[in-house]
Amino acid sequence: KCMLDGKPLTEMTRREIASKVRVVEQEPHLFPVSLMENVLYGIAKDSMDTETGEECYGEGYRTRVEEALSLAGLPVTGESNDLGLELDTRVGEGGRTLSGGQRQRVAIARALIGSPDVLLLDEPTAALDSKSEKTVVGAISSAMENIKSMVMVTHRLGVIRALNVNKVIVLEQGKIMEMGHPEELLKNGGLYAQLAREQGIVPQPDDDNNGEGSSHNSSQVAYVPSQ
Repeated sequence: KCMLDGKPLTEMTRREIASKVRVVEQEPHLFPVSLMENVLYGIAKDSMDTETGEECYGEGYRTRVEEALSLAGLPVTGESNDLGLELDTRVGEGGRTLSGGQRQRVAIARALIGSPDVLLLDEPTAALDSKSEKTVVGAISSAMENIKSMVMVTHRLGVIRALNVNKVIVLEQGKIMEMGHPEELLKNGGLYAQLAREQGIVPQPDDDNNGEGSSHNSSQVAYVPSQ
């Protein structure tokens, strides 16, 4: 049975689930509007006046957007803003004026501004080069400090190690083949270890966190499809 905050999903409305869960897709869609408006889509449904149909974000929403972008590793204020981006910067159709890594970080900010309990990540770095992947992984790591649980689907085991994920589920043709802490799975020599060898991942000797989860307060689960 799948539970959320101790309540079966089957007993929750779609609105209840949507208020607690946010999704970051492999190739997030950005609209041809400003950076701020793209992030605000993360709370648009929760901020709609049902009588007038108008969006009511309330006071301080610009600050909320700035904070979400900063957590996602895309600051628009202060000395950290080395990209020259502003809240009113228009991103173009599909976010074409931004790099792949920047688009992914906007999507993470869009998810974070909704203050979710659960963050779902679907191959968040699959379409990125190594430099962009490192930046996005850093953004995800920061995001994990503000959510209860993260569930990620990824083929890239380096991302799992970088995020210090505390539970891995290995899937093959839709079936669970292995499950456990990643360092334990590496030592077991099964399918996860095979995939790790193929990707150049080796066990960490004398790892103090081995089998004990990560240093984050949240729970992280990574699903690894074998194909």
